[in-house]
Amino acid sequence: MSVAALRRWFVEQALPLWGSAGFDAHEGQFVEQLAFDRTPLLDVPRRAMAQARQIYVFGLAHERGWFPGGDRLAEVGYRQLIARYGLAGGTRGWAFSADRSGRIIDARRDLYAQAFVLLALAAVRRLGGGAEPLRLARETLAFMDAEMAAPTGGYLEAVPGPAAPRRQNPHMHLLEAFLAWQAVAPDEGFDDRAWAIIDLLEQRFLAHGENDVALVECFDERLAPLGGPDYAFEPGHHFEWVWLLSECTRLTGRGHPELAQALWSSALRFGFRADGAILDAVTISGRRLDSGVRLWPLTEALKACASRLAVPAGAVAREPDEIAETLLATFLRPAQPGLWLDHFDSSGRLTRDNVPSSSLYHLCCALSQF
Repeated sequence: MSVAALRRWFVEQALPLWGSAGFDAHEGQFVEQLAFDRTPLLDVPRRAMAQARQIYVFGLAHERGWFPGGDRLAEVGYRQLIARYGLAGGTRGWAFSADRSGRIIDARRDLYAQAFVLLALAAVRRLGGGAEPLRLARETLAFMDAEMAAPTGGYLEAVPGPAAPRRQNPHMHLLEAFLAWQAVAPDEGFDDRAWAIIDLLEQRFLAHGENDVALVECFDERLAPLGGPDYAFEPGHHFEWVWLLSECTRLTGRGHPELAQALWSSALRFGFRADGAILDAVTISGRRLDSGVRLWPLTEALKACASRLAVPAGAVAREPDEIAETLLATFLRPAQPGLWLDHFDSSGRLTRDNVPSSSLYHLCCALSQF
């Protein structure tokens, strides 16, 4: 019952820690990192993306009954997000990062941050936030359409910023935000926006090998894929897309089960190490580019296992409890209660000396599927 054990760890250890030490009550903000001794690193710059993820996490945790009062933390974080990162209420997008006092450190409007702010706004709307979150979402999208939309499809990586490389990853999370909005505001056209991203997936983001398909990560300014012909992909992102395609089917009635199954199959074929952890990067031929392992791909594999899409018989190579046990044994139990070891390199060494708040989102999203 490792999924149950993972949920107990999350509810009994992780949420209480990140809802206390991980929340800067003086500033009404979530902290970016905790030290390995569980103390907050208060002076680390705070990204809008990380704030948005924590708003989403604590809103969802409140709804699930995992963290009473999570809605209050989400509301306080939401108010500070608007006050510190938005310009004119979000009509000009959301800045990348600020310091503890709220002074903007990096004023770029990057696509990744815009996507997660949209996701947080949907969570606040779901919690009963009234008309304001939808207004902010509309204004954010108006900014993106006016200043970030690219003539070759999708959105620019950031403004201001270089024309390339462009990535599939922020578009993937933009789809996640559109689907979250489709669930709470089904008459606002978010389904059309979601399907425009899936069209990009089909037409631009995929490379086909002899027997497998790969999700290309990086592109030039025209969205031509970089790094071929043996394209690199991250197996964790394959699993993420499997779940997103499933959600799109659930929320819009349209689906691409064959595409989800192709992404699933190549991730299962090439993605796992012998110890059950998931490799950072491989190529479409199966060559390992990076034998390091992170926490988050395992959470996305859990989500894919819970997918509502019909996966072909025999394609499920690992059970959810097996994946959850790898998470616990490799990344969670060796750390202090409520913390995790986020990333090991190919030699088995930790790559950072702190714990990033942003991984709580991956854990919460995975457990919400069970």
